[in-house]
Amino acid sequence: MAAVFFVCVTSDVDPKDVERRWLERLPRFKAVPGLMQKMYGYDEATGDVCRTYFFENGEVLAAHRGSELAKTIAGAYDAVDVRVEKYSVLCSLWPDRGPFTDVAPPDAWPSEEVCRRSAPGARLTPLREEFR
Repeated sequence: MAAVFFVCVTSDVDPKDVERRWLERLPRFKAVPGLMQKMYGYDEATGDVCRTYFFENGEVLAAHRGSELAKTIAGAYDAVDVRVEKYSVLCSLWPDRGPFTDVAPPDAWPSEEVCRRSAPGARLTPLREEFR
């Protein structure tokens, strides 16, 4: 099952320096096995930066989290605080669009009512225990 991983970093580093740092690290992330996509975000109100990773599956995500590269994220941005969230991808609103084109559409997911109870319109659920 495909996996999504969010990393939000609070840092006192100037945003231009943060950008320089992630550009320097970009080639290393392009080489991560099973990493299908990585998106970068910035919250102008707080200065927090976030990364959204899309992995082929939870096992690949777990391997990445144990890697030397993943262990350097907080230090690379002089993090004051790091927040992470992990999810298994259950279905996709538009399954023909990337990064996951092999995920079932919402109407094919047998337990969508669980998703609706947790958050109206949600399409993700927390990773099962074996992926934590």
